[in-house]
Formats: sequence, C-alpha cells, structure tokens
Amino acid sequence: SGRGSLQTSQLVLEDFPALQRVVDVTKLQFLDNPALKAIRTAFQIRDGRLHVDPFAVNLGRTTMNVSGSNGLDQSLQYALRLRVPRSELGDAASRAVAGLVSRAGSAGIDLQAAQEIELGIQLAGTVTNPSVKVDAGSVVASAKEEVTQAVREAATEKLSAEAARLVQEAEQRAAAIRQEAQTLAESVKGEGYKQADALTARATNPILRAAAEPAADQLREEADEKAAEIIREAGKRADDVVAEARRKAGGSTGQE
Repeated sequence: SGRGSLQTSQLVLEDFPALQRVVDVTKLQFLDNPALKAIRTAFQIRDGRLHVDPFAVNLGRTTMNVSGSNGLDQSLQYALRLRVPRSELGDAASRAVAGLVSRAGSAGIDLQAAQEIELGIQLAGTVTNPSVKVDAGSVVASAKEEVTQAVREAATEKLSAEAARLVQEAEQRAAAIRQEAQTLAESVKGEGYKQADALTARATNPILRAAAEPAADQLREEADEKAAEIIREAGKRADDVVAEARRKAGGSTGQE
C-alpha cells in the first residue's frame, strides 16, 4: 500500500476506450478525445487497486467529477458526474438522454426546461473492454431541481424590492465567504503539500527518503483535513447568512 499525488498540465485523452464508450451511449461529443486542463489529485494503492481521490475537470462549460479505482488486472470502478449545460448537449445527445430517462420510467420530464443536466455515469469492465451505465435518476433529479429552482426564482421576483435586496446582498456575502474560504483552503493545502515536497526533497539517500515519506504523507493528509474544515465551516456560515436573509425577506412580505 502507499499514497501519492498526481499533477498534470493539459492532458489529451486520445482513443481512450472508456470515454469512447461513454460517447457511444450519451452522444456527448466533447468527450471524444478531450483535452483536459491541469489535474491535481491524490491516490492510494491498497488491495491491488489504485484508488483516486475525487477530483474535478472542466471540459469547456461542462464540469466532470471523477472518483474510483482501477486494478492491476485492468478492471475499472469509476464514477463520473457531469454537469452539462443543456445548450451543450446537441440534438443527438439530447435524444440519447431523453431515451435513457424514458427507459427509466420517467417519461414526461421536460428536459428542455432545465438549463443544466446532471449525468451520473458508472464505468466498469476493463480498460480495453469497458462497460458504461448511466444513472437516469440523476438526470431526472437535476431536471426537477432546475424546474424547482425556476419556481423559486419566479417567487423571488414577486418579493418587494426591499426583500429582494436583502436576499441578493446575503447571497453576495455568502458567495464572498465561500470564495474567501476556497482561496484560504487552497493556500493552506498548497503550503502543506509544499512542506511535504520539501521534506522529501531534502532526503538525499534511500534511508532518509524512507523516513521522510511517511512524515510527508502526514503533512499532506493534515493539509487536506484543514482545507476541508475551512470549506465546511465557511459553507455553514454562508448558509446561515442566506437563511437569515430569507427569513427576514419572508417577514417583510407577509410570508412565513
């Protein structure tokens, strides 16, 4: 077993069977030989498998979250979650997604009303012979959430100018809280990883390196935990700010 980190600059995945199979099923052409921007993640090797920490990549206006593992036997166990602007689907992908939803027993969901579609995809099989399963439920849930959000927005428009201002300012404060936390978390994590890298770099022989690597791993783990805690605490503060503003906005318009 062991841990490590992966960092790349732009990466082009050409003729990758797993993604080609996803394209076959979903008709999402931007996944055909995609050019990925910089990737930074960590991995752990245990029980004969390489487990990748969850990470996100941007494919144009689409965000793809990746997590899972692959084995020494080339087996795949990966989960992909894509958030795709509906305008990016194209006719073929729209028909493919609508077909998946229909076969899942959720015909009648108005995908056209959704500004963004969420696709959950399971990759299994092997590197050379992958299998793909699309979670139609994720599509339905995201479409319904889009509709629900549209209803919320319509209701917000009926608020008084003062109530709307309260909510808007609160959301801006919440966004600032989250952004500041994200920046701080990245800084804390970056510094922790920098210290870990420096520790291993100073180990100039195998004996020193063997002693330094566990300590470096601990530094990275602590940095990850601190960064995650910063994000969690900021998220709670931001949610509280918005919740309080919505409570006040509801009171100012006579709503409970």
